[in-house]
Amino acid sequence: MFESISNPRLTRIMMTSQRTYRDWFKVMGLVLIGWGLVACGSDEGNIGNQNAGRLQVTPSSVTFPQTPPGDTSTQKVTLTNVGDSTLTVFDMGLKPADGESVEQLDLKGVPDGQFEIEPGTESAKTFDIEFTPESRGSYNAGVIEIRSSDTRFSRDEALEIDVFTLENQPQLQVSPSPVQFPQLTPGESFTRTVTVTNIGGADLKLYEAPSISGSDAFEIASVDRSFPVTLGPVSGAEQGGDGTFELSFEVTYEPTSNASDTGDIVFKTNEDRESNADDPTTSRVSVEATADTPCLRVEGGRSRTLGSVPIGGSTQDVIRIENCGSKTVVIDQIDLVKNSRDEEFELDLGDRDGNDDGQLDDPIEFQSQGESAQFEVQYQPTAEGRDQATVALQTNDPVQPEVTLDVTGRGAEGSCPSAALQAKVRGKSAVPKEQVAAAPLDYIILDASESSDEDGRIVEFDWRVLDKPEDVDIDLSPPSEGQGETDDERVFRLLTAGEYEIGLTVKDNDGFVSCNEATVTITAIPNEQVHVELTWTNPEDPDEQDDRGSDVDVHMVKMGPGKWFEAPYDIYFQNQGSGDDSGIWNPESPSLDIDDTDGAGPENIQMDDPARCQWYAVGVHYYKQLFGTAYATIRIYINEELVYERPNQPLRQGGEFWDVARIHWPTGRVIGHDRLYPSAPREESPTITEAMESSGLCTAENLYATSQ
Repeated sequence: MFESISNPRLTRIMMTSQRTYRDWFKVMGLVLIGWGLVACGSDEGNIGNQNAGRLQVTPSSVTFPQTPPGDTSTQKVTLTNVGDSTLTVFDMGLKPADGESVEQLDLKGVPDGQFEIEPGTESAKTFDIEFTPESRGSYNAGVIEIRSSDTRFSRDEALEIDVFTLENQPQLQVSPSPVQFPQLTPGESFTRTVTVTNIGGADLKLYEAPSISGSDAFEIASVDRSFPVTLGPVSGAEQGGDGTFELSFEVTYEPTSNASDTGDIVFKTNEDRESNADDPTTSRVSVEATADTPCLRVEGGRSRTLGSVPIGGSTQDVIRIENCGSKTVVIDQIDLVKNSRDEEFELDLGDRDGNDDGQLDDPIEFQSQGESAQFEVQYQPTAEGRDQATVALQTNDPVQPEVTLDVTGRGAEGSCPSAALQAKVRGKSAVPKEQVAAAPLDYIILDASESSDEDGRIVEFDWRVLDKPEDVDIDLSPPSEGQGETDDERVFRLLTAGEYEIGLTVKDNDGFVSCNEATVTITAIPNEQVHVELTWTNPEDPDEQDDRGSDVDVHMVKMGPGKWFEAPYDIYFQNQGSGDDSGIWNPESPSLDIDDTDGAGPENIQMDDPARCQWYAVGVHYYKQLFGTAYATIRIYINEELVYERPNQPLRQGGEFWDVARIHWPTGRVIGHDRLYPSAPREESPTITEAMESSGLCTAENLYATSQ
């Protein structure tokens, strides 16, 4: 029995001591008790305190972006000993998360047995974890378990690193959004089809049928499906279940009065990870029909998701509100009526809250349609988990006097990436800047390549138009294949003069959105001596962004020999450049640079070198009417300055002609005429107005003597 004892110290005690067997057994008992304590500690508590060290794993969770079938995405996991002693890793492996699979995940390079990590970053160990999906919509989720001598963890409670792919995120997309209806009179009705699509990578569950909140003038036709409904991922529609990834239904608008009507389509889904049938995620899409009463629209909808935000970090959501009707809108109050338990949300009303008490100093008033303002909701999480807040706006909208917005965020361990954005004029400037001067029709290149993430990489760029001239649309969607743009680059054209502001946030591979929003400002100033610009709106056009709309045309006639609608003296869509060999347009050489035929505009005529003592007439023709009244706006720039603006002139019927103004050169003076004709004055000379005659301004032609 004694030969099996290998403790040298015990052997020495037995050989040199004259203790009795009784004394020896006392010593033996103490030693065995000591061993027992160590054994108990090893089995029931920490793994050990020898080579303790302190383990740090980067990142704290591993998220894979969507990956095409057959391709492989790789993420790195780094183990660093941030303690003072050697760290022993007893075992490290990948296991499935509850109810999930790791068949398409592979942890590379981990030794079969235990290994040691010395203190310091230079001794850190890095391993690859790979995701190779076999089909569209594939989803694996697992946990990397690490058992080590770090005394903060036990044998039963190892350090765990979550691993999942973004494909597991269902994502609701509603088209169109918002759902807009034309103005109708009582007794009329209009029906639109609304389509719900799951553009995420996991099943989207609609726990109940969509419903309408707000005006009773909107009604959803019964949906021919049994709820709850599960919509599969659109990218993997051929893989699972019945392959259905979308749901369509009809919404009918039938007003009972001449007031505007607004509301929301409400969806109860599982978009959030913690959602279930008893506590679903609520998403809303606006439905609206503008009329002759106040109408407030919230751009981007009334359900806002800020995503994951590092604990201690912060992010913000810019909320833009605008007048969607023809009457003055008044917002009396903006309040944070519901906050998280730790009050992690905060309103920032900017200059409208001078004393910084979270309240409007004065009501906000929007006098005309399209007038807008913005404020921010800031979120700074203090702990892990989901947080939610509700913002309420009190308005004079008789249909919806209180407009509410639901804002959701999630606190998580980690650090947020940094967004960086600059811009330059294509073909004119080489160095990107945060503030750029350009001319209308220039192309702007947006460059986000300097965005960074200190503990990972950028996987998503979210571009946003923060400010632009009224009635101008900017498309910052991903480029078509072959256009040469990268994920961190966008190109758009400055269609009109004015101020443009573009914002950017980025998302990293851990799912964190940048805690800052980078911005660039572009000022578009006409660089010609004369620049005439036309835009218009059709409130009855349900979608002014599509390829079907009313056509309004701008005209400019050289007075004297010129007549409306007659080349070469009238510049318009049928005579876009002077094309004149007789010299009548020399040295002016005017041109129509944009002819828009499907709604909203812009159109513009520019002239670099107007003739001396010359008058030019500006007109607008409602060429093709598809959606009722068109509201036309003319702006005239002289030597890069806006000197004349006539907004929202109603043209109520096709063929109507608006004789807008007269331009004199070299004074650059603009005299308004503002006369409407029920039909186009074809082959007629522009009227020589009394204001022209009384101006005393020179004229190359004997115009004043021929006036009636």
